[in-house]
Amino acid sequence: MKTKLSVILLAIMTCSIIFILPKLCWAPPYNPPVYVNDHWDMTRTGPGQLIWALGNVFYYHAFEECSESFETDAGGNFTWGSEVDRKWAQFYNSLGVWDLGSAFSKVVVFPGQDHGPYPEEGVEHVIWGSNDFDINNPGSATWAVGHLDEVFVKGWSDVGEPPVPGPPANACNDDYTCLWSFEDGGSYRYVKLQSIWPYPYQEPEIDAVKGVISPAAIPALTNWGLIIFGVVLLGFITWVFLKRRKVIGVR
Repeated sequence: MKTKLSVILLAIMTCSIIFILPKLCWAPPYNPPVYVNDHWDMTRTGPGQLIWALGNVFYYHAFEECSESFETDAGGNFTWGSEVDRKWAQFYNSLGVWDLGSAFSKVVVFPGQDHGPYPEEGVEHVIWGSNDFDINNPGSATWAVGHLDEVFVKGWSDVGEPPVPGPPANACNDDYTCLWSFEDGGSYRYVKLQSIWPYPYQEPEIDAVKGVISPAAIPALTNWGLIIFGVVLLGFITWVFLKRRKVIGVR
């Protein structure tokens, strides 16, 4: 019995040394962000497509539930890692580049969560921005380092939440949505992403990387909607008034 207990304790200590302690001791290359115990506002999510990768990319499909469960999929491609749909691209000892379509000053990263510890495993990536990335000559690009501003602990979906408020001991697979800007205050079209951890722990699972729509742009659309509604309402009132006047005239 004592021998079995010793073996179990030795296994736990070994796993802690191999998988947990390096992540707790390794300082991430950014200042601690603000952890927001809420969901990311998906109306602020703009465009972004995975267009290039260097190294090993694996593909996983998570389930629409509050769990860390997932399954591998040999049929994955760059669309996995482009849309917010629980289809992940895992960059193991590798990196990826996304095209946002135009320059953005803020970027939102949707990581996938498959295991702890949290928040270290929840935010295991770092980004850079560029405006001169060339897919035919990727090494020629110049990159500006990103700045992690906020982490939305509840992720982007309200499909269940872990019982412990964030940062939790465990997580849903959509949690820890990350809002980034850039250290130099610039705006960039291309985003490069890779792990913050040293080999062999670099393995970020990414659902999508997108530009962030400014909140100021959202009310503008609402104002146009109100103007159109007002014109339609005025036309309807005018039509009712003229029809009523015509009926009175007939009498």
